[in-house]
Amino acid sequence: MPAAGWLMVLRPREWRCTLCLAQRVASGGPAPVRRFLPELIQLIWDRKIDPGKVFDLTLPLDQAAEGYKAMDERRAIKTLLKP
Repeated sequence: MPAAGWLMVLRPREWRCTLCLAQRVASGGPAPVRRFLPELIQLIWDRKIDPGKVFDLTLPLDQAAEGYKAMDERRAIKTLLKP
């Protein structure tokens, strides 16, 4: 039996991370956003949640490419584009 310990496997260019502990595996990936989107949009319109709290970078729409680059380079988690 292997010694107890954590091993985190990060796969480049994939939104996936695997955690292993003594023959137990927890794996993650992208969230099924489309399933939750209608409910979330309604909560935003009803002003029950503020989506601005999840964005850590705000850019004008014409700098969308820079927003994607910042997220790819992990300088930003989510980018908000404004007209």
